[in-house]
Amino acid sequence: MNSDDKHGLVAFVLVIVLYAIMAGPDWIENYNRDRAFSSEIGMYQDFEKNTSSYWWTSGVSHVLGKAIVVDVNDGDIPMINVELKKSNFPIADTPDEAETVITLNYSESLVGGYTDGTKAYQKWCMITMIDKKTGTMRA
Repeated sequence: MNSDDKHGLVAFVLVIVLYAIMAGPDWIENYNRDRAFSSEIGMYQDFEKNTSSYWWTSGVSHVLGKAIVVDVNDGDIPMINVELKKSNFPIADTPDEAETVITLNYSESLVGGYTDGTKAYQKWCMITMIDKKTGTMRA
């Protein structure tokens, strides 16, 4: 290995170490949560797809017990779970703890353009809260 390769390797390792220090605890917490829920994501995506046939349950609390937020487009557990947990929102760390599934379904549509020719998009996020036990939509 020549000296340029060694310097490149040292720089790469330094970048990784700095990233781990800056994003470490939150990223690790979310990575562990993502791994814990990986076998359940498909079921949560199916809940979200099938909720159009359910009526919203009025007059009840929307979140039962602990919840988990799932991005149904990417099929992952987004970092927002870490931020919500920091603000004392009841976020589940394991599938057994999750009683409410909060799905995020992102979409966008072309709504026009800018004077420089760039297309203008409007982005949407449909948020659905689902009772995991019954599969019914709560909000």
